[in-house]
Amino acid sequence: MSCLLVKKPVMTWEEESYRRGAVLRYWGCNLRCWLCFAQSYSYRDEEKFRKKRRVSLERLRKELMYIKDRSWFRIEGGEPLLNYERMIFTADIISRILSVNKKARIIVQTNGVWLGLSFKNTKAFIEKIIEVLNKNKSCRIAIEVSFKGANANDTAIYAGVKNVQGNPILNLQCCAFKYLRDLLKKTMG
Repeated sequence: MSCLLVKKPVMTWEEESYRRGAVLRYWGCNLRCWLCFAQSYSYRDEEKFRKKRRVSLERLRKELMYIKDRSWFRIEGGEPLLNYERMIFTADIISRILSVNKKARIIVQTNGVWLGLSFKNTKAFIEKIIEVLNKNKSCRIAIEVSFKGANANDTAIYAGVKNVQGNPILNLQCCAFKYLRDLLKKTMG
């Protein structure tokens, strides 16, 4: 199975924690995790499952102004780092959030598959995030790699996909985690 490319990515967003936070979720994922809390908009047919408010990426840019006073943001669901375009858009969303809220706390939750496949693009993403951090010293950005299992077999079962472009999922996730750690150590000093 190759990485899923979503032609017109869509997100949802909803407020959480008594309007202190906002969760932004992409639609579309390259895994099919059977325990995924976000199945209804990650990869299942959204017409058959719960419906969320769908927002195009272009409209989301405008709507960020309405949720600017939130103290934290989580970018998840689908896969925020599914491909290069989505990776750069995620970095853009982070930049836009911080342009209206300099003290925001932002968490990007990823399965790490694309990061493990494309180190060159990962470096571009991290450089953009570091650029944003350098402009906003009081913000915090966390990138979480969500491991799907403790070993290759369990990961394949849980993720619903054994390999992506011939690579075992767990190997891609471990490579992504190590690469991110090393890149951040090197870049941040």
